[in-house]
Amino acid sequence: MRCTEGVWMSLVNTQECIYVALDFEGLKSLERTPQEDMFLALFNTVVSNLILFKNQFTINRDISMFQKFQDGAKLFESDPKIFQARLCVIIKDVPKVDRNGITREFQSKFDQLVSKEGEDNFITRMYGNGLDIIPWPVFGDTAWFKKLSIFKTTLDKLETKYENARAFLQNTKVIMAKLKICDWGSLDENLIQIRVATLKRLFPIAVSYGIEQKDSIIEHLVNHDSGEPIDDPIINLCDCPIPNCKERCQSDDHFHAFSEVNHFCGNEHQCRELCEDKGICQVVTEPKEQEETYKGLVEETSITFTKYIQLSERLKCNKKIPPNEFKHTGKHTHKENGFHYCDTKCQFCEYYCTLPYGHTQQTHDTRHGNMTQTEFTGEDNEFEYAGYKLRVGDQGTFVLCNLFCKDLGRHRHIDYCQNAENCKLGNQGQDIQHINENVLPNPNEPKDFISHKLFWKRTGFKDPYSVQDQQEFEKCDYECPDDKHHNSDTKFCELQLFHAPLNPSSSPPINYGYISLDGHHFNCENPNAAFHIILVLDRSASMSMQDIKPIPGFLIYDDLKKKHNNRIGAVYQAVYSFMDARRNSAQITIPDSISLILFNNWASVPFEYQDLTDPKVLLNSMLQYEAWLGTNYDSAITKAGSLIEAHFDSKKTNVIIFLSDGECYIPTNQLHAICKQNKEKGSPLYLYTLPPFPQQVTLS
Repeated sequence: MRCTEGVWMSLVNTQECIYVALDFEGLKSLERTPQEDMFLALFNTVVSNLILFKNQFTINRDISMFQKFQDGAKLFESDPKIFQARLCVIIKDVPKVDRNGITREFQSKFDQLVSKEGEDNFITRMYGNGLDIIPWPVFGDTAWFKKLSIFKTTLDKLETKYENARAFLQNTKVIMAKLKICDWGSLDENLIQIRVATLKRLFPIAVSYGIEQKDSIIEHLVNHDSGEPIDDPIINLCDCPIPNCKERCQSDDHFHAFSEVNHFCGNEHQCRELCEDKGICQVVTEPKEQEETYKGLVEETSITFTKYIQLSERLKCNKKIPPNEFKHTGKHTHKENGFHYCDTKCQFCEYYCTLPYGHTQQTHDTRHGNMTQTEFTGEDNEFEYAGYKLRVGDQGTFVLCNLFCKDLGRHRHIDYCQNAENCKLGNQGQDIQHINENVLPNPNEPKDFISHKLFWKRTGFKDPYSVQDQQEFEKCDYECPDDKHHNSDTKFCELQLFHAPLNPSSSPPINYGYISLDGHHFNCENPNAAFHIILVLDRSASMSMQDIKPIPGFLIYDDLKKKHNNRIGAVYQAVYSFMDARRNSAQITIPDSISLILFNNWASVPFEYQDLTDPKVLLNSMLQYEAWLGTNYDSAITKAGSLIEAHFDSKKTNVIIFLSDGECYIPTNQLHAICKQNKEKGSPLYLYTLPPFPQQVTLS
């Protein structure tokens, strides 16, 4: 397979000129006729300044191949303007010791050819800038690379053959055409004929109208040597005054331009001005085809999201300019009395309001997009949002305006304080809570917490969230600190956002839940509540059975195994473990009180309303009682009610833990009496039972 087929062209554009390199397929190709070989050699000679002809030193030292050049020497008339090339015969891979010898050898052969052909030899006729014989060093030799500068020097010394690319292109086309039809006449004559024919065709139109073409498309006068337009004032005189109109003036009298007239084409024209109506003509919202990734300020934060873009456009006027007029009547509009969007933007996502311009609604409305103009802030420098770790200063690009608040749940916004004096006096209003600490960005500027409702009111845009969401966002965002909520539904304060703190000593609203120490009302058990715990334990004879015993090696086992290595001992061990756990609870801020009722046929009280400072002391009181006799639930529950009454404290919740292994009738009347008693005092009663009662919690 050959390296080159036909001719390949490369261009190098420099400040001085354009270098054109033509790579010709070698002569004597088996796939070409001798005539085609000769035509390639002629074409090469006519278009080029410098010709590099490569010859293999070790293979071919015969110059008979130059017969192709000689065959074409007589075809074209000898024309010094076209035969200006310099021929460089390069003898490839010549060792240094052979360079002088090979040069003399080739020079001698060319001398013989010139002598033989006389004045018709191809060198004299076709290569006006002479012949060079250059032995080329072996590839890899340093001299191989240094020799390259010879060509640059030789080429730069030659006179530039073409004034510009336009002339080169025209000459090349003409030469190819002449070779195709075997026209061996003068190239200059052909170029002159082409120029004359062009002038004959263009002259009448140019003189009459100052243009080159007046048909469907107007073409202005150009310099056909350089291709540059000609600045002819006549052209302007005959242009239609309507911009972008390609039609010629309707008058056939070109010289009417010398009188003060306008050169109208006689047709109506589409107005190309922009719509002047107030508002936005067209708004289009569309998602990008590809997702984007936001790299957060926290190193590991990378968020992939779909970015939505709103495109707004002012449309062109749809009116027509009447014939022979400069403009239409009335203002420019894309549609008479057409719809225009409001030109107010959401300050966070920069989406335009989708209501009509000049709408009467007090608030704007839009579909909202990515919060490209928003930065996150918070009370802490680092925080979590929607499962991502963020830092103050992170961009809101990955969040949509109409989804941001929903992901927060109950929340408050941070805004710059708009009336610092009112905040100092405490008159900031129900939807505002002043922040006393410095908050980024601009920590020295005072800031407020504001409600979701006020946040959207300040934007001037309609709240994009559902009524249900808005109602939820109006409520307090404080959470119950109880760990049991962390893996289930969060319990929030039941009051409104920024409510005045309730008195922790007062009863909770609707007598349900609890009031935290900082004044919030939670509809659940108080994780920090203090209790009066009344343990009501069966010590009848059945509790002396040894099918269940205290656990060896566990708390107080050594104290129990002597006299209580049975069911009652197992219960005592569990009670002691419970008291020890309550005493060591980190959440307890007010100490519990505990009472113990042991019952068989009657109820005994080893201790009542004691704190848990030393469970061992309470244990010693329990150990004085052993299991014997029968079972009487009535006396036990009655005694529990009397202890609650005797030691009632509104700050403590009463809890009865009832345990029995026997059977007895349920003291329904006594239980109802205790529940009623606590309900009247606004205090719930918790009753935990073990068999034979169902395991349940009963609240009043």
